[in-house]
Amino acid sequence: MNCTHHKRRYLFRHISLLDALLKKTTEAKAAHRLGDPEWLGEAVTRVAALRSWLRPDRSVGEVIADLGT
Repeated sequence: MNCTHHKRRYLFRHISLLDALLKKTTEAKAAHRLGDPEWLGEAVTRVAALRSWLRPDRSVGEVIADLGT
């Protein structure tokens, strides 16, 4: 993935975490939260701090549940 507004490519870790965040937010019927800058900022902060990123679905799901839908 190459985005012109970034100085370097996204790492696989970043893509994997974003994929899990979008998937789990949608599964929780909370896609509308992606338009809430405060909620999304907190979600991204928490997801970025996760240690397990190769299979992050469970951990990201917990973040979404904790933040509320």
